[in-house]
Amino acid sequence: MNLSELNPDIALKSLLDGKVKVGSDARIIEVYAQGMQPNSGVGSDFITILYNGSVSSWTNPIGQFNSNLALMITCKMNSNGTIKQPHMSKIVAQCEKLINRRKSQGFFFSLDKDNVITPPTPNYTTGYATTALNVAWHTTNN
Repeated sequence: MNLSELNPDIALKSLLDGKVKVGSDARIIEVYAQGMQPNSGVGSDFITILYNGSVSSWTNPIGQFNSNLALMITCKMNSNGTIKQPHMSKIVAQCEKLINRRKSQGFFFSLDKDNVITPPTPNYTTGYATTALNVAWHTTNN
């Protein structure tokens, strides 16, 4: 794979797009790749995929790559400032099932066994809470 083709964030987004749902109405959660999240107008729940570290080549000459992505799951908090823990847990469970040990667009994804998840963290200024899944990826031959 060429450096110009490294887009694991977009490949990971494709595994999640339209498949993560919440609430009794099965509302689909929006997923944003690196740099694609708007600064306003986001929903009460959304997922942002961010690069999490440098990309390395494990071959010489370069061609096979690996690194990590952070899958940021963000949910609006309750009106009293508490985290919607069961709500977030349902989203995490769906993401785990959809991405762990899956291939998409020339990339293989798995949860990073050494640094799997961060606990939900509230942001009282924005009214949202965020938890992060650390997703390891590497390129594949197909």
